[in-house]
Amino acid sequence: MGKRLNCWDFKQCGFGPDGSNSGTDRTCPAALESSLDEIHGGHRGGRACWMVSHTFYCGKGDKGDHVQKYNTCMNCDFYWHVREEEEDNFELTLVLQNRMRND
Repeated sequence: MGKRLNCWDFKQCGFGPDGSNSGTDRTCPAALESSLDEIHGGHRGGRACWMVSHTFYCGKGDKGDHVQKYNTCMNCDFYWHVREEEEDNFELTLVLQNRMRND
């Protein structure tokens, strides 16, 4: 199994943990979400970004909480990339919500 890409690497948005987006020091909430660390083999919320509220949506602006951005995320190439890579190990929304609540 190869290295699993986090959303900021896959999308090359520049809003990962180092906030290296050209000319800004902003970091996406997905890169800060510790309760999702190691989910799907990722760092912080990087492999479950659809669960993290107020992500930067690949530099296109805040789309709100995970309920508000549901349709956008379900049509995202990264979401389907993770689903395909994880196959039977894909963590469902309810499991991820519980993990975030209990952390």
